[in-house]
Amino acid sequence: MFESAMRRAKLIVDAALGDSEQAQLGVATWLGRKSMPSKQRKRMALAFAEYGLPQVEAFEIAVIPPRSKEQAYTWVGATMIPRDHVHRVLWPALSVDFRVFPSAHCDFYLASEDCDVLIHPYDDRGMDVVSTSRRESQDLYDEYSDWLLDCDRERMDQVFGD
Repeated sequence: MFESAMRRAKLIVDAALGDSEQAQLGVATWLGRKSMPSKQRKRMALAFAEYGLPQVEAFEIAVIPPRSKEQAYTWVGATMIPRDHVHRVLWPALSVDFRVFPSAHCDFYLASEDCDVLIHPYDDRGMDVVSTSRRESQDLYDEYSDWLLDCDRERMDQVFGD
């Protein structure tokens, strides 16, 4: 199941990013206080190094609607990565429910200004892909509509279907 999710994710990411030579990697994680504890920072650094990803510096720690009272702050960081590193993001993003080591315990986002797309691979069930360009989204819908999650199918068919 996980291998199938990885294959599909790679195909969709490659199609969505087109000929972009690099991508913006965004990372978000939830904190119980306004600064990231050193233990959590070390764990994230270890995971990023293990997956061959660059370290990501925080550009914002903000109160965004929390997941729980214990996770009141959201740490957000970003960096640019070369296109040939994009698939390295997929393993830690999709394996979150499998408790693999090392785990970064964060959400990953890939973006490209070249094709106006944002990709959020979230687990082995799928990913979110959004774009400001209907053409970009339509192409993905036409090519991969069989892979839509049932819970998204009706809404996507209303937007992109014939």
